[in-house]
Amino acid sequence: MDRLSGYLADNNLDVENIENGSNIYTLFQVNIQELVKGSDSSEIKNTLNLYSAFLQFTLKCYPGKHKYVNEILKDAANYCARNESSID
Repeated sequence: MDRLSGYLADNNLDVENIENGSNIYTLFQVNIQELVKGSDSSEIKNTLNLYSAFLQFTLKCYPGKHKYVNEILKDAANYCARNESSID
């Protein structure tokens, strides 16, 4: 995600110009949700790092989409709540 957002920024490209009818945010969101469903409580740090990378990507590529940011933060908060007993 970092490489893609960096490429877009370095080449002054807008993410919406390369989407070609599909939404990259939605593609990442669906796949991240599937990964998180399959993760266990021992992978909390990695899962939160994934949410962080996704949030950074979204902020770079979709700066005006506050809804996307809120969705990511909500998903991360729900994940933490489900795994609260395992958090160091």
